Amino acid sequence: MKSWLIASACVLAVTVVSALADPGSGGKNPAATDRKERMERMREQLDLSDAQVEQIREIRKSGGSREEIRAVLTDDQRTKLDAAREKFRKKQASGEAGGS
Repeated sequence: MKSWLIASACVLAVTVVSALADPGSGGKNPAATDRKERMERMREQLDLSDAQVEQIREIRKSGGSREEIRAVLTDDQRTKLDAAREKFRKKQASGEAGGS
């Protein structure tokens, strides 16, 4: 009886520790979340219309190129995109860009 109780306590302890140690992604796909966040940032930074957002989503879904995405943008939006990319490149080069 005593050994059964000790074994049960050990199994329970291991189970609880395992559950707490690795909460996982909660069933969410981190890559999909990242894509949605990037799309939302792009929408805000470039002031994209709903139609442009849908076009860009379709281009990305089909594996389209940056040039196809650029073709959806206005001249002003392309200028803003180029400036944002340049700023990101400079941050990367100086080691400031975030990442895992």
